[in-house]
Amino acid sequence: MNSDSPKGGIVTPEAPPPDQKVRPADYTSKPAAPYAPTPYPSAQSPYPYPYPYPYPYPQTPRPRERGGSQWVAWVIGGTLGVVIVVSLLVALLAALIGSLVVSTIGQRELSATSTKTFVVSGTPNLVLSDTAGNVTIQPGDRSQVIVHVTKHAWGSSDAVAQGGLDHMLVDMRQSGNTVTVSTQFGASYFDGGPTRRTVDLLVTVPAQANADVHLAAGNLNTSRITGAIRLDASAGNVTADNVTFAGSSRLNTAAGNIQVNGTMASGAMLDVHVGAGNATLTLPADTPAHLDASSGVGNLTISGWQIPVTHTGISGYHASGDLGASPTGTLTVQVGTGNVTLRSR
Repeated sequence: MNSDSPKGGIVTPEAPPPDQKVRPADYTSKPAAPYAPTPYPSAQSPYPYPYPYPYPYPQTPRPRERGGSQWVAWVIGGTLGVVIVVSLLVALLAALIGSLVVSTIGQRELSATSTKTFVVSGTPNLVLSDTAGNVTIQPGDRSQVIVHVTKHAWGSSDAVAQGGLDHMLVDMRQSGNTVTVSTQFGASYFDGGPTRRTVDLLVTVPAQANADVHLAAGNLNTSRITGAIRLDASAGNVTADNVTFAGSSRLNTAAGNIQVNGTMASGAMLDVHVGAGNATLTLPADTPAHLDASSGVGNLTISGWQIPVTHTGISGYHASGDLGASPTGTLTVQVGTGNVTLRSR
């Protein structure tokens, strides 16, 4: 029955002739098409699957190079850091000095003086150590070392201040051509009440003399002497005026300024070190020394010599060169935080 039968029911095709084999339409003489993968949606498809291979993972955007702005940021940050460090150091020094001043307001002050003379010959050696106060060294008689002592004590009453004076010891002794002076007392004691104490020392030495001075808190002043000069202050200023440095000399302060107006003898070695503060040196134009100067944080200025100054680190400077035509000595200037100034006269 063919498919045009008007009768209802299931319609089946007529059987083929017995001599004809049934072949699927796919097995005709037409060759099979090559395999082609099913195209998947593009990467812009909103569906996660199926996805193309390899999957185009989103790339993390790389930040733009900021070489110039980054360098500027480093400079600004370093400058701010320098300002903060300098401010803290200055505040510390001001607090130390301010505490000495404020602690005496409204208190009674008593003082006591004494003088001792030592006979010396040739070039004497002065070794001095002071806890708190001002130390001055000046030239005098060629055969004498004279030590003038002034004690100061402050207290809530005369009795308390007097107790402070009684507990202040100044030891002075001589061994050969060496005079040793040392003070022993506390800056803040409780001898019947709180007191503050200082010892000022005025030492007269021959114009040719060596000095080795250590001071915890106060100022050091030296003028018009020649020799190996070693001045060290933990907190305070160091001044050397019209001084001729010979041999091995050193000026040092942890917090304060160093000011020098002097001369270096032939073959002298002078080291100047400042932790926080400024170093200013005025020397003859023909100083027979090789200079090595540096400032970790601060400026370095040289006038009167043709010595190049190079930039080091973020905010430091360095200079090296001969001050005179034939240097026989060395001058080393190092400042941690502060300025270095060298001038010729």
